Order: sequence, then C-alpha cells, then structure tokens
Amino acid sequence: MTAAVEPSRAGAAGAAAEEAVARAASYAAAPLDDLARCAALRRAAELLLERGEQIAQVVSREVRKPIALARGEVERCAEVIALTVSEWETLRGEVVPAHASAAGAGHVVLARRHPLGVVCAITPFNFPVGLLIHKLAPALAAGNACVVKPSERAPESVAALVAALLDAGFPDAAVPVVSGGPEAVEALLAEPAIGLYSFTGSVPVGERIRAASGLRPVVLELGSNAATIVHHDADLARAARSLAQGAYAYAGQACQSVQRIVVHERVHDELVERLLAAIAALPVGDPADERVVVGPMIDEAAAERVAGVIDDARAGGATLLCGGRRDGALLEPALLDGVPRDCALWREEAFGPVAGVVTYDELAQGFALANDSRYGLQTGIFTSATDVALAALDALRAGAVLVNEGSHWRCTPMPFGGVGASGIGREGPRYAIEAMTSLRTAVLAR
Repeated sequence: MTAAVEPSRAGAAGAAAEEAVARAASYAAAPLDDLARCAALRRAAELLLERGEQIAQVVSREVRKPIALARGEVERCAEVIALTVSEWETLRGEVVPAHASAAGAGHVVLARRHPLGVVCAITPFNFPVGLLIHKLAPALAAGNACVVKPSERAPESVAALVAALLDAGFPDAAVPVVSGGPEAVEALLAEPAIGLYSFTGSVPVGERIRAASGLRPVVLELGSNAATIVHHDADLARAARSLAQGAYAYAGQACQSVQRIVVHERVHDELVERLLAAIAALPVGDPADERVVVGPMIDEAAAERVAGVIDDARAGGATLLCGGRRDGALLEPALLDGVPRDCALWREEAFGPVAGVVTYDELAQGFALANDSRYGLQTGIFTSATDVALAALDALRAGAVLVNEGSHWRCTPMPFGGVGASGIGREGPRYAIEAMTSLRTAVLAR
C-alpha cells in the first residue's frame, strides 16, 4: 500500500473509481423505495439458492475452497440477506423524552436513521461472496449504493453475486464494481463522495484506510491469531473435534481460525492425543472432492510462507507433532507443541493450516496467555464450570468470548469484530445497518 503507483495505472484506477462513485451517488440520490429494495433483496436470495451450485463451483475453482465449504458459503449468503431484510423492516427509531427538559416543552423530538449515501466495500479472497454480502446487503437495505472493490483473485465469484442482485431488480448504479489492486484502493480513498469504508483484510491496509478516511466512518475487520483455552474440566472429545475443524478447515485461511491452543497442564497429554486423531481424520487434498476439508492454500507462495512460520517455531524450541510437509500449495495440517511466545506463530497471524499448543497451571495464567496478543477478534474456552465461563467473559480481551466453542465459531445475527489490531466496528446485519446509516434528529414544535 505504501509503494509508489505508476502514473498511468493511477490515472486508469482514478478514472474507474471516479466513474463508479459518480454512478453510485446518482443512485443514492434517488434509491429504490423501501418496499422495492426489500423485494429485490428477497429475490436475490432466491436467485443465489437457485444458482447455488454454479456459484459454489466458481468460488471453489477461483480460491481453491473445498466444494462442500463453498456450497455452505453461498447458502449463508441467502441467510444474510434474509436476516438483513428482517432487521431493516423492523428497524426502530425512538421518541426522545424532550419533556424531561425545560426547553423541550411543546416539542416532539424523534431520532431516525438515514442512509449515508455511498458505501465502499473492500473484500479479500478467502470468502469472496460471504464477506461481501455482509457488507452489500445492509448497505442496499438501508438505501445506500455500494461500490465494490473485490480481491483480484475472485472476480468471477463477485461478479456472480452482483449479477444476482442486478437480476433481482437493483440498477447497475447501486452496485458498481471497481477492479484492481492497491492502486484501486488508493483511488477509492481519494473519492470524497464515499461516506463509509467497510474493509476486511490485513492490518497495514486497514491502517491506511483509516488514515485516509479522515472524519468518515470505517468498519475494519482485520487480523487475528485467535486463542482457544481448554480447561481441565472440559469435554476433551468435543474440544478436539472443534479445534481440528477450527484450525484447519479451508487450510486455516480465515481470520478467526484457531491458531493458539492454551491447555491446562493436567489434560495436555490427553487433549493432544485426541487432537492428533481428529487432525488425522480430516480429509486433505483436491478441493473439488466432496469429502475434502483441507485443500491447498491460495497459492504456493502462501504455503511457503506458512512453512516458514512452522520452521521459525521449531527453531525456537517447539516440537512438530504432525504435518508441515508441503507439496506445492498443499500444506499438511501442522500441530506444534511448546510454542515459544516470541515466535511468529504466537505473535502474528499465520493464516494457514497450523496451530500451536502451550500449557498453563492457574486459570489466570491461561487468561493471560490468551490475551498475550495485539489482536483480539474472538477467543474460545472449553469448560464445564459456570464460574470459569463467567470469569472468562470478564477476563478475555476480545470481540467475542465463545464458551465450549473454538474461536472460529460465528453465526449470522451476532456482532462480529474485534479489538486492538483486529479492527474497528462490527458486522452482522443489525450492526452493519447501524454503521451504514446516520442518526438524524427531527424536532417538531407545536
């Protein structure tokens, strides 16, 4: 993001961004009415389900996602739309108690939500339709236009999603797409008509967007090296199954993937034994295979990078318990024990099929280990004790604390986002609608 952009490319990117934002602004000035928007969104959800297999195949091919996971991503898009429409249709303003103030006598004060106008959605490759619909559906439901800047790795997936929205009744100007890499992002940041930037991706790009946005609001969902605690009273079979899925599904290429496993020393050996068995049971290979859970990474360079993270942890004293062998972009699920706290696997986001184990004795130490990160997206804890669960809700510094689920768990209605280097703001239908609207006060005097 900090490298100089060639003038010719900057000019092309700038022209494309300017044209897209101008079209979006024209729609935002006179959007479809509420009933038409909700009807179009419902129709889009139907079209996504009708075209689900076709879109899933595109997603699987473009970003190497196992086909079963790609199908689930497309199905969840329809769910996001349905819940977003429901949230918009039941969105309530409020009557402000003006009568509580001496100056308020004879006045009625209302607080109502209004669209910001033009929203910009910038998305990564790993959930090309799932992450985008979490931005698009709330923006459109609220009456905004949404300029889309997708990953260069997933143009066809995004085009299929946008096509469903257009075929459902939204005009082209409601969802203009700007292609390109960093130069396209820079060009969009220079467009003053954009009222909010919603970004999912890396910390450096998120910092750049925040710095350039000025007084305009941002929603930033950034990195993570999420921890999950396994206490001595946990259901270890359940924990092992959850951790294996949470760390390695889609080759760990999700921001909330389990990366750091913090286990009580009394159950360390048994958990590791169960976890190794669960990892061994994960089907690895061709993403087109219906059974596969762990496919190749997005490219060979990504696999090489994660292999380097594994080597770094081993050099610091960690023991490789399984996996780590690389064949091109395919990296076998790796589990390391005794991970040092100064290595990249502990400190940074691996974004690959690797997890590390450390032990603790006292519960406070377990909480401290989980919190030992500049990130704070989601943290899981497995325990059968209510007092331990309640203590975790207070002690763990994260956007979400998940009891008896790994850090990877998410459902559509919940607020999703983190603290620290994990970002700013929350997604989820209701919370995104609130971010993409402004609160306008109406005062009626008798």
